[in-house]
Amino acid sequence: MFAKDITGGARFLDVLSSHICGDDFASLAGAGGISPPNNFGLDRLLLPLKERRFPDANYFDYEWAIYECGYEIVAGLPRWPRLYLCALYLYCNRMQQWGTDIDSDYYYMVLVGELNDGVSDCVLQFASFLEWLWECVPQDDGFEDYFLLLSWVLLKRLQPDHNEAVYRNAMAALREKNLTREAIESLTVSARGRDAWLHIHKRIPLAYGFSSRDYEMIICGNLKNHVLP
Repeated sequence: MFAKDITGGARFLDVLSSHICGDDFASLAGAGGISPPNNFGLDRLLLPLKERRFPDANYFDYEWAIYECGYEIVAGLPRWPRLYLCALYLYCNRMQQWGTDIDSDYYYMVLVGELNDGVSDCVLQFASFLEWLWECVPQDDGFEDYFLLLSWVLLKRLQPDHNEAVYRNAMAALREKNLTREAIESLTVSARGRDAWLHIHKRIPLAYGFSSRDYEMIICGNLKNHVLP
């Protein structure tokens, strides 16, 4: 669906490294994910950023460390380090799904952060990262990419481009999933559920010729007999 660029992950980390310094993570000091009894220090959490390479093992360790830091603490980071931790979690979860279905939070966190802080280049970088994730990173058995695609189409509405065909393909892929409300609710245990995603949708201008109802049907899982333009 997207252009395939195997160097996309390294380039994404390279861009992030130019915006991040170690002091940006000061608020993680004492956070559960990197404090005893967890033997996962901040240096290890930042190693992929330093090496410009996403990890090739120990995915659960990264997911657990980020999750245990707590939603509010990670969400409260400056936008670039927040984007880094969210992307790292999403990469690791695609490679090896953690037992708790909470990955939707790390898509949501970036989107709502951009809306609250003001749209920045993080939008373009995160959208490119999701394209690389989709095309180049193998997914674990049973992985469902609904929230990846939903996040991408919302991100592209924040900074529309001229590639309408790709956008329509992504919307068609979401439509073809034909997920019911119950199926979507089963994909996450997050407190930020359907209503939170609807609220994000309503804060973003429409684009590419789709109506508000098109997105509401996708988010609410009420696609029966609904035809996209």
